[in-house]
Amino acid sequence: MKGLLKTIMLLMSFTIIFQACSEEASTEPDDNSITTPTTYDFPSRFVDGESSVSYTGQVVRNVLIKDLKTLASSGTAATDSATMTDLFRNGGGSSADLLSPQLQTKWSDFNNTKNLSGKIASEEMWGFGKTPTNQMYEWFAMVAGGTLITEDSLELNQVIGKGLSGVVGYYQGTSVYMSKIDTDDNSTADDGDPYTAMEHHWDESFGYFGAARDYNVNYTDAGLASKTVSYDSNNDGSIDYKTEYCFDWAYYAGKWDNKCASAGCTSDNDFTGTIMNAYLEGRTLIHNGAVLDDILAKRDEVVDTWERLVVASVIGYINSVIGKMSSTPTQSIYHSWAEMRAFAMALQYNSFSDHASVLLSAVTDMGIAPPAPSDYATYTTTLNSIKTSLQGAYNFADANMSAW
Repeated sequence: MKGLLKTIMLLMSFTIIFQACSEEASTEPDDNSITTPTTYDFPSRFVDGESSVSYTGQVVRNVLIKDLKTLASSGTAATDSATMTDLFRNGGGSSADLLSPQLQTKWSDFNNTKNLSGKIASEEMWGFGKTPTNQMYEWFAMVAGGTLITEDSLELNQVIGKGLSGVVGYYQGTSVYMSKIDTDDNSTADDGDPYTAMEHHWDESFGYFGAARDYNVNYTDAGLASKTVSYDSNNDGSIDYKTEYCFDWAYYAGKWDNKCASAGCTSDNDFTGTIMNAYLEGRTLIHNGAVLDDILAKRDEVVDTWERLVVASVIGYINSVIGKMSSTPTQSIYHSWAEMRAFAMALQYNSFSDHASVLLSAVTDMGIAPPAPSDYATYTTTLNSIKTSLQGAYNFADANMSAW
C-alpha cells in the first residue's frame, strides 16, 4: 500500500507540475511560423483569430499633419493659431470634424488623445535656429494672421506639412522606434496585448511610413505619382485611413520611382518595393522568432532606403528650383523652394545616418529663404554643388540625379 500510495502521489505531482507549466506557457507564443504575406497583416501568436498589428496612433498623427497643412493653405482669419495649436497638441475635441473625412469623420473615430507635440524631435533645426516645436508655433501664428508666404518668400503650408512629416514621422519611424528593436522582447505578450514589444515597435515605424496595408498589391508607382493614394480594399464603399490610405512618404516613394521608370534608372528605382518588402519580411522574421541579426538586417534596409528617399526628394526639388530660376517668373520658385527646404528639415533626424556632416553642409548652403532674382545664377551654382555632394555621399547614378 505504501508503494502504491507513493506511486499515486508521484503521478499527482507530475500532473500538477504539467498543468502549471501549461498555464505558464499560455503567455508564450505557439510555434506557428508563417511565410511573408503580400499585405501588412499578421496574426497574433497569443490570441487565436486576432491581429497582432496595431499602429492607430501613427495614422492619427499622419492625419493631423494632413489637416494642419490644409489649414496652413487657407490663410484666412478663420484659421486661427488656437485651432492649429489644438491639432498639434491633441487632435482636437472628440466632436471635432476631420478636414478631409473618410471612413473616419471625427477625431473621436480614432483616439483623440494622440498628438504631434509629444512626438516631435527636440533637437534644434539646422538653419532655423529653433526647435521644431517653437518654429511650428511661430509659423502657426503667421498663418493665423493670413500669411501664406512670409516676407522672405517662405511658403508656410509646405514647411508646416512636409516639415512635420520629417520632424515627426521620419524621426519617429527611424530614430525612435527602429532603435528599440535591438533590445525589444519578442517572446511574450506585451502587457497583455496580442503582440510583443518588438512587433509593436516595428508596426509603429511602419505606421509613420504611411503606406496602405496592400501597398504592394493595389498601388502602382504611376498611380501614386498621379495621387491615387487610396483604394477601397474591402469594398465597403469607404476609405479607412487606418488601412486603405497612403500618406506623404508612401506617396513620394511612388513619385520618384515613377520618374525613374521614365528615365530608365537601373538603381534606386524601387523605393516603394524595397521599403515595403523590407517591412513585410522583417515583420515576418519577428513573428517567426528569427535570430536578431536577420531582423536587424531588414531594419537597416528600411532606415537606409527611407533616408535615400528623403535625399531623393530634396534632389527632386533642387532640380525643380534650378529649372524655375532659369525659365519662369520669380513667384513660381517659392513653392518648389519651400518643398525642397521642407524635405531638407528631415535630414538631420535619422540617427542611423552615416552622412551627418554632408547633410549639415547641404542644409546650411540652402539657407532658410529663396534667393532674390539677382542671386539666381550664384544660387544655381550652390544647388548644383549640393547635388554633387549628395550624389557622392549616397552613390546615386547620374540617371537618378536628372530623373528626380
